[in-house]
Amino acid sequence: MKYLVPALVPFQLASFGPRAHGEALVFGQESGRKGGPLRFEAMFCSQFVIAAYQGAAVAKQLRQKPGMISTDVEMPAGLDLHASNSSPLAFHARLEGASATWQYVDEVLVRPQQDANAQTAPPARSGKNVTEQLQVLGNPTQKRWPSGEWIYARNPWSLKAFEDKIYVGSGNSNNPAPAANAGPVDLWALDAATGTFPDKPEFEVPDEQVDVFRILSDGLWIPGHDSKVTARNDSRVKGESKWEQFKRLLKTGVTFPSDWAAGNVHHKIGSLWMTMNNIPNGIHVYDVIDFGGAMFAAIATVAGGMVARSNDRGHTWETMLTKPFPYSRTRTFFVLDDDTGPRLYASTNGGRIYRYDGKSDFAEMNVRFFPGIADLKEVFAARPTEFRKQVVYIAGRKLIDHDWTPVGLFAAAQPDSARALPLPGGALARDLLVHDDVLYALASTQPSASSTRVHVLATRDLKSFSEVCFFDVETFARSFEMLDGAFYFGLGCDPERLQPQTGRILKVPASSLS
Repeated sequence: MKYLVPALVPFQLASFGPRAHGEALVFGQESGRKGGPLRFEAMFCSQFVIAAYQGAAVAKQLRQKPGMISTDVEMPAGLDLHASNSSPLAFHARLEGASATWQYVDEVLVRPQQDANAQTAPPARSGKNVTEQLQVLGNPTQKRWPSGEWIYARNPWSLKAFEDKIYVGSGNSNNPAPAANAGPVDLWALDAATGTFPDKPEFEVPDEQVDVFRILSDGLWIPGHDSKVTARNDSRVKGESKWEQFKRLLKTGVTFPSDWAAGNVHHKIGSLWMTMNNIPNGIHVYDVIDFGGAMFAAIATVAGGMVARSNDRGHTWETMLTKPFPYSRTRTFFVLDDDTGPRLYASTNGGRIYRYDGKSDFAEMNVRFFPGIADLKEVFAARPTEFRKQVVYIAGRKLIDHDWTPVGLFAAAQPDSARALPLPGGALARDLLVHDDVLYALASTQPSASSTRVHVLATRDLKSFSEVCFFDVETFARSFEMLDGAFYFGLGCDPERLQPQTGRILKVPASSLS
């Protein structure tokens, strides 16, 4: 079915009248025809969706009454629309939520929830079931984003242990909904000794998302995922009208260039946080790393993917190009040794790897870094973790704008020797950490659409994984951390299936793991 521009739709009525009845009958009569009804060579997206549902509804009626005419057509509430005239562009079109006339049947998974190389995963003995030992420590980001689409911004993108606290990332820097451009972000830090969150956040991060934390030579850093220099406006979260949203956009639209002018890095110095808003054109700052006495930042600019380097701990920067063209992004860093010593690498979208020459340039490498994955258009190396002179990483595929969904787990001693590390049972890796010379992988399986099992798996040699523990919960754990022998987990959700538990922080005490 080709795409049709809905040029005249705003001037039409979408009520379910005689023409709409006749159109729906055609959809049902030709519902089995490849490419859709013969008389419709093209449809716009809203029309296509409604036509598909109406075709299914009418096809069922035709099986009971093959000779029915258009006036016999019955349509459930919410689908009683003239499909050809229904669009967000039309003043009289509307789609309704499920009503009492709809019967719940079941849910289906809209995205595969297992490793891309799951068929080669070795078996493993089950670890300890700690479901009954889980401790719920709270949901601090719920204060900022209480309900509705804003649940998505509660996603704990990363947890990091630092100075006896567990820091929680959150927010959402995507331009599309849900919870679009959700910043600034409240930075919450759990007191691990008491297992409680403070009454107020430790810092308000002037970015739309806290995606990762990095512990560098001089303390804790946060890359500025999407600069937010405009003042906080909670009216969206509280539910403003469309007219109020329009007026607000008119007032704040002029601030967009200042958001794009420079990227942020945030550094904790003692008990205080400092923001340096000075990375040239750094619309998005995805990662930071120390290397060779300098600090590097993985950034995205209007020109494409770049790397910024600072020789004075983030006070000034110079930039180097990796992947050109708009919407190209340098996402992560890792370090590997070769014959010349440690080398710095950068991963960009498109599955590409770049190597720093030690002076002023990042050159692309012709390597196969994600074996077993055919489509690399929006794939990059997420959560790169150095372990036993190798890098272990998750193949992250773009989900919405900046967010990613895991595809598989990999390891490489050199960029040209990457290999898949499929987890037992085809479990899907979501986060990685190293503690006491052990690599831990946070993973999940989905026995059904309404149940999730969270796994912690461990390896000492990258040859085999054993399961440390598992628990059953309403939704997957997006991130985890380990401190004093205890595991901490942050529950997350995907954009098409918002879960009220999103943002909840759980703990498995060390005593439950012995």
